[in-house]
Amino acid sequence: MIRAIRSDYLKTRTKEVLDLAASGETFIVSRPQNRNAVILSENDYNKILAAATAEAYRAQTIQELDEAVKNLDDPNTKWFSTEEARKMVGL
Repeated sequence: MIRAIRSDYLKTRTKEVLDLAASGETFIVSRPQNRNAVILSENDYNKILAAATAEAYRAQTIQELDEAVKNLDDPNTKWFSTEEARKMVGL
């Protein structure tokens, strides 16, 4: 559940808000000039961070695959078998 609270409410009930956030509640703290803040549990924060990291990795991998596919028909690309590549690197 997400609750919206005003910053003055947070000032008077900080412990209560933090206890609820630690148990999974999320708070949007409204502040002047739309400079709002979010309070959430560390567990929820870590989930968001993990998802963002996974998405960044996925996007990078897709970009690298797209580049590799573009090079498939490049006449300057020379293809080697696994055995040829091993010999080239001394394996």
